[in-house]
Amino acid sequence: MLSQIIASGGCSPNTGVAEFDFDAVLQTNTPRPDKPAMHWPAWRGPRGTGVVESEEQRPLGRDPLEIRWSCELSGGGNSSPIAVGDFILLTSEMPKGETAVVRLHCHDRRTGEPVWEVKVAETSGSTHRKNGHASSTPACDGERVFVSLPGSGLFGFDLTGRRIWEAPLPAVRHEWGFASSPLVEDGRVIVVCDAQTDSYIAAFDAGNGALLWKTPRSSRGGWTSPVACTARTAAGSERREVIVNGGGGGSVISYDSTIGAELWRHHGTTDIACPTAILGNDVVVSSSGGNGPVFALKTGGSGLVPNHAALWRQPAAGPYVPTGVLLGERLFLLLDSGMVQCFDPIDGALQWKHRLRGNFSASLTALGDQVIALSEQGDLYIFGGQVNRYELHCVTRLGGDRFTATPAIAEGALILRSDRALLSLGPPGEVASTPAAPPVPAIRTSPSDRTLEAVPRAT
Repeated sequence: MLSQIIASGGCSPNTGVAEFDFDAVLQTNTPRPDKPAMHWPAWRGPRGTGVVESEEQRPLGRDPLEIRWSCELSGGGNSSPIAVGDFILLTSEMPKGETAVVRLHCHDRRTGEPVWEVKVAETSGSTHRKNGHASSTPACDGERVFVSLPGSGLFGFDLTGRRIWEAPLPAVRHEWGFASSPLVEDGRVIVVCDAQTDSYIAAFDAGNGALLWKTPRSSRGGWTSPVACTARTAAGSERREVIVNGGGGGSVISYDSTIGAELWRHHGTTDIACPTAILGNDVVVSSSGGNGPVFALKTGGSGLVPNHAALWRQPAAGPYVPTGVLLGERLFLLLDSGMVQCFDPIDGALQWKHRLRGNFSASLTALGDQVIALSEQGDLYIFGGQVNRYELHCVTRLGGDRFTATPAIAEGALILRSDRALLSLGPPGEVASTPAAPPVPAIRTSPSDRTLEAVPRAT
């Protein structure tokens, strides 16, 4: 179905090149310098939990969703889209000999029309067939967009697509590539670069890209992303912690966000972790490995946190790739094979489990009390989760494309990215909350000489 939509309508492919007035486009069609609404500004959403509260955005309802628009992308990738104000941002890659060109794209959230795209960098190195070079999700602080490419650099762009700084990331290597996404935390951009040797976590100034701190990690690789939370210590004081799931011989590790010092660690993950740590209610939940361990800890610890300090532990329940969500008294985990499980986050007791059709790489997200799961085959499940049973709300079957990226949530719409298209889905009969903007030319920027070209739409 999706393939037919892309072929017959939506955003037309770019054709031809013409002269264009870049300043006029900036005045009318690009994000304004005042801070936009941060609908879904980074990997795992506005709080790094994968959850948007129901009072913050319109609910999705219980009927299959409709495609509002779809737009073919010029390159592939696994990075998730982010939603900032009226714009969607994501990365893509295109092969170029033995390297890949990674680009940053900006689309109109209401229509899907491309607004601008810019080359980030050329990158190279081995990677996994399910990974690639455009797997790291961008992050935005409302003024700047950050793209992390270990070995190539950390890049900061303003919201018109102009590169404002570039910081080197030392050339580290892993045979299956990299996928960790940057974290924006109190004026810092924090990145995890886990490789087979010389792994590290580092923080950069969001305004100018200056290195603020760098801490070595005893990790042999991983694709997890850092998350941040406010934690209360045993002494009763509050502090900000940056938590990384995996590394250090199989540990969850917490860092001081201001100086990078290690605060605490707890052994028990598999050696190489993909899922991001799950946060909520002063608790961090770790999952890793194909049917690997799952456990919960209180944040705010110190030093080596012993095994008996874990709130609970399940020896074999963790997914290999997808990250779960924590909703009040329910913890949802989704195995790559499609088994969704609901646990009590207090004691770890399994409440129920239910198999969904398909294979899953995208992480779970949630809007209010509705959990969202997207299969690689394009089946979009929305379910509720009573404490004692699975409750399916609807299934939207897209088909045709392959879906590995996690959806973003923006004003009651889901923004999805397939292996070749960007699309917006919403409840049937609803339209976007703001009128659709007229189509505008896409701007392509050459970072070498700042040459600007307009690419008109086919009509």
